[in-house]
Amino acid sequence: MGTKIGNHEIDNGMVMFDNLKVPYDALLDKISHLTEDGKFKSNIKSNEKRFAAMLAGLAKGRLSIVNSTAVGMINALTIAIRYSAVRKQFAKSPGEAETSILDYPLQRYRLIPHLAKAMAIN
Repeated sequence: MGTKIGNHEIDNGMVMFDNLKVPYDALLDKISHLTEDGKFKSNIKSNEKRFAAMLAGLAKGRLSIVNSTAVGMINALTIAIRYSAVRKQFAKSPGEAETSILDYPLQRYRLIPHLAKAMAIN
């Protein structure tokens, strides 16, 4: 394994092989293939278009990461706002009911902008 560059908390890496021969029937060939004599052939003639076609497969994965992050944000906000609504603290004067922490401006300032972003994303 090669040395990992970047975020060490993510479990991915790199493997390099020297002089490895992959059997012909094990090759992946959606947009290109090798002939029996080892020549490269592709249905897409342009290098740029072939590269773009290969990268297009990554877009779905990236979109699913964004979507699951948005769902996580919405779930976290739901928990935080519900908790803030039911959590009571500090009566304004003795004998009065305690105030919901969602009624405090700082708590709203911390939560409501994120709620607006979550609604805009969804």
